Amino acid sequence: MTGLRKIGGVFVSLALPVALLGVLYFFSLQMFTGDYGRIALERADREFATKEREIAALTAQEAALRERNAGLRAESLNLDLVDERARDVLGMIGRDEVFLIAR
Repeated sequence: MTGLRKIGGVFVSLALPVALLGVLYFFSLQMFTGDYGRIALERADREFATKEREIAALTAQEAALRERNAGLRAESLNLDLVDERARDVLGMIGRDEVFLIAR
């Protein structure tokens, strides 16, 4: 009986350190592989950098479109050039026809 008590006492005295090591192992593992761990943080950083590059490309595209559309404002539009271009695109310009643009 005393031998059984000694074995039981050893298990009881080891239970707390083993449980604490298990908890420590669990949280250490979560620190790297969990939803908010190091690996998830690196993945989020890569996605953030990708989205920043996409935003920069879209911003450049927007600037180019704004610059292109700036020529269509009424104050900067030359009606003679618009007429010439429209007739040329629609095929309504003759081969012997000449445009003279007055300034």
